Amino acid sequence: MQKKIKLIITSLVYILFFYLVFLSYSAIIPDENIPTFTNNKQFIKKVDNEFKPNQDSVYEIIEKKNNKKKEKNIMLIDENDSNTLTNSEDKKKLFKLQIASFKTKEKSNKVKDILNKTNFSPFNNLKFFVKEVNFSQNETYFRVISEENFINKTASHICKVIISKNFQCILIKDG
Repeated sequence: MQKKIKLIITSLVYILFFYLVFLSYSAIIPDENIPTFTNNKQFIKKVDNEFKPNQDSVYEIIEKKNNKKKEKNIMLIDENDSNTLTNSEDKKKLFKLQIASFKTKEKSNKVKDILNKTNFSPFNNLKFFVKEVNFSQNETYFRVISEENFINKTASHICKVIISKNFQCILIKDG
């Protein structure tokens, strides 16, 4: 009797299992007769860009300004080239030597005095002065600068000599 009950229960479980498998299959794969709703309209609409800037648009104004600046720069370069060719005598002395720049005049004067006493052979006659430079209302610097102007090659050579004496040196275009 127990064997019959076990056999009946086992067969019912198998039948129930197959019934659930077919039920889930029909739920996942629907019949072809069932109506489905689909959207036939496009979600994204393509818009052609018909933007054509007119003469008074911002883009045209900016482009015109940039072109004018380029033309001015070219004109300035052309004028500078012609001036440098005609003024070759003035071109010889264009650079000054800057040794230091401080916010206080006392420090600048102290460095100037030390530099004026130092012998930079073969350049024995080097003299320096303090120049006041204002950048804004609150920013004033005192620069220690050479009194004479030098051509680029000579100024570079003097700077190397000054740097070898443990000072700093940069070339400043005078003009």
